[in-house]
Amino acid sequence: MQSKLGSRYEVTQRGNGLKVKQSAASTATVRLVSSAGTTVIHVHGGGLLISRLINEFGIAKKVASAIQEI
Repeated sequence: MQSKLGSRYEVTQRGNGLKVKQSAASTATVRLVSSAGTTVIHVHGGGLLISRLINEFGIAKKVASAIQEI
């Protein structure tokens, strides 16, 4: 996924998911949930309330698109 996002993004593993960071205020979390032989991927913007809403339509959308391309 790092190659799809580019060098401006930092991808780190967090438990059963990932954290994607572009800057201190621009973050997204990726959570993997396995159930009944399938894996569901949840991507959400991170941060405080206002920045979380902005990140849902910014970085989280970009991360979800990168995952779909893999």
